[in-house]
Amino acid sequence: MEQLDMLWRYQDLDLLMDQYLANQRNSDSRKRLLKIKRYLVKQDNYLVRLDREAQRKSSICDRIRQECDTIRSSMETEREKLSSDEAPTMAELDKMEKTGMEMKGQILKKEAALKQLLQEMETFRKKLDDIREKVAGAKKDYINVKKDYDAEVAKMRQERGKVKEKRDGVGAGIEPALLAKYRNIKASKTPVLSVMENNQCGGCFINLASLVVQKVRNGEKIVECENCGRILYYKG
Repeated sequence: MEQLDMLWRYQDLDLLMDQYLANQRNSDSRKRLLKIKRYLVKQDNYLVRLDREAQRKSSICDRIRQECDTIRSSMETEREKLSSDEAPTMAELDKMEKTGMEMKGQILKKEAALKQLLQEMETFRKKLDDIREKVAGAKKDYINVKKDYDAEVAKMRQERGKVKEKRDGVGAGIEPALLAKYRNIKASKTPVLSVMENNQCGGCFINLASLVVQKVRNGEKIVECENCGRILYYKG
């Protein structure tokens, strides 16, 4: 029975160590860090998409400007024909006038499209600046929260280290085979030791056979629950 009593104490300390890890995983600081990190990743991806769209619109603007310059150059060429030594015929004048009107219409249409794109790019620029400002603030928050979290983790590790020292001290007095059995069972379920109460296993609450109950109460050897596999422990 002494071995089981020691194993019970070992389990208490072992579960306390597990609780420290759970507290670390579920701490408010860690949750805030993960939330900020998710936000930063999302915004970084959004910024990449906005940058690409802004570059695409900028390329379109450059192309429209080039097209307008090409049309203006063509219009200048037509005007130069009018100032040449050879007088154009009426048909040629009509054609030049019609062509000039078409070119002016093309320029007006392209300049309207260019104006619309420039307005959209200004909206993009403001949106990008706003997001970058928010991202910069979030990064500062992340650094501050990370400091708090690191301090919490350091404190938890120190406290958990003290518990581990106690647990290992208790474990040194437990038979290696029994300790190995404990670890094997813990790999699939916890707690490993289950208190027997009212002739039931405290882990799965199955009714135990009278012979099993008697063996557990006698404490002569290690008895496992036939249903869940936990080590049965009797607090006499």
